[in-house]
Amino acid sequence: MFATQSTSIFNSSKETFYDEILVSTSSIINADRDFYQAAYSEQKLYISTTLTEEERKALIADFDENVQQASDRISAAIDNVKSDTALYSTYKHSTANATLQELHEAFSTNFEQWKNSYNNSTQTGNMDAHLEYFSQTRDTINLMGELLDEYGEYYSTSYSKQITTKIVTFIVAFCLI
Repeated sequence: MFATQSTSIFNSSKETFYDEILVSTSSIINADRDFYQAAYSEQKLYISTTLTEEERKALIADFDENVQQASDRISAAIDNVKSDTALYSTYKHSTANATLQELHEAFSTNFEQWKNSYNNSTQTGNMDAHLEYFSQTRDTINLMGELLDEYGEYYSTSYSKQITTKIVTFIVAFCLI
């Protein structure tokens, strides 16, 4: 009985820690990197006055690719944890008081506002608003990563308590026999 329960706890913790938290955290970290790289390409487009048309097109292509990768990676991270309702729609970030679902919705809104606030091809839009949306989007990405870390700590503590309880129960049952 103890071995069966230990195996069950091990499998459940592997699913939570590796399959959900680690994989999703990795996607979120890579999304943040892609988002930053998009902003870097955009900054070069915005401040450089000596770019050839070929260099401009290459930077716009880099920007577009990194924007798409950031969006895809966030979507992959969220899709990976949606089946765990405790993680996705119940557990809240300690300071933001928001679930991963709410943070994803905030990311989607901020990300779209960021994309729509400035056009690199025509160099039109509101750059001040664009930079503010970038900051808000990046903050939301960071909160998603922090929430996954916090959930991992919460889950680890919970499983440690369960294991301790199982061991004590096993020892008591063994002593009574």
